[in-house]
Amino acid sequence: MVNIMTKLISVLLSIILLSGCSLFSGSKQNLTVMSNVEDAEIFINGQRAGVGTVNTRVKKNKNVQVMARKDGYYPAYYNIDTRWSTTGILDLIGGFIWLAPFLGLLSPASHKLDSSNVAVELVENKK
Repeated sequence: MVNIMTKLISVLLSIILLSGCSLFSGSKQNLTVMSNVEDAEIFINGQRAGVGTVNTRVKKNKNVQVMARKDGYYPAYYNIDTRWSTTGILDLIGGFIWLAPFLGLLSPASHKLDSSNVAVELVENKK
């Protein structure tokens, strides 16, 4: 009876520990956006984030649209896509061996941004 209980506890512990690494990772990622014009306004996903250089945190599983603008300059745009993170790939592979890691794919941490440091260059409008 003790042997059966030990095996049952081992199986349950394995399920808990191997249930998808992405579930235990953070859902947000640091993003730094800087402009070549010190006082340019920086917008992230349509929301004003700051001026010049901005440090913020964004969801790992959502594409990010960056815009910088300043009077006298053409606005600059930059799109950041997402891709599978290492833990997301491991969850996918582990899911084929043991179904529980597939749960990690539901987490934003199964992805990451293509870039976490962005430089946008404004070009002067010489009208």
